[in-house]
Amino acid sequence: MNQSAGADNRRNTVTQLSTSKWHRLAYRVTRSAFSRNNNGENDMSVEDNKRIVREFCNHFKTSNADGLIDGMTEDATWWVNGKPHLFPSAGTKTKTEAANMFRNMFTAYSNGLDMKVINLIGEGDSIAAEARSQATTKSGKIYENEYFILFKIRDGKIASVREYTDLMHVHCKRQAGAVQAA
Repeated sequence: MNQSAGADNRRNTVTQLSTSKWHRLAYRVTRSAFSRNNNGENDMSVEDNKRIVREFCNHFKTSNADGLIDGMTEDATWWVNGKPHLFPSAGTKTKTEAANMFRNMFTAYSNGLDMKVINLIGEGDSIAAEARSQATTKSGKIYENEYFILFKIRDGKIASVREYTDLMHVHCKRQAGAVQAA
């Protein structure tokens, strides 16, 4: 077959595709071409990263510390706003320190910490989440807080977290005996 005949066959195939099929094909080709980084590895899409963050936050509801830990890279860090000398959970924690923080926190709640993701915004490997939590402590008190959390995703896992929350709210609950110190 000569080049001209090959071009005619491709043109005929394209004209036979319906508009919706053409759009799906164009999307797949474009996504495939642009979803690889310089090393030829697949990059996660923003939607994939949002899904990872939602799944990660769902582990709080079931007090699944292992799920949270498994969802983090080996070198992950968790930073919480505030002064570490005033608030034990403030500052930067390694993955191991974060795991201890999760396990300790979950001992205070009777049915997990319901972490509702209100809004997610993403760009590249960064996902910003607005969230609200609610839990009932083992002493029967209600704990609620609000968060802004910036997640960095790498290789399908949480690589770093920057959590902004109301630590005075946590502190007041601790003073009332509702939440154990982290």
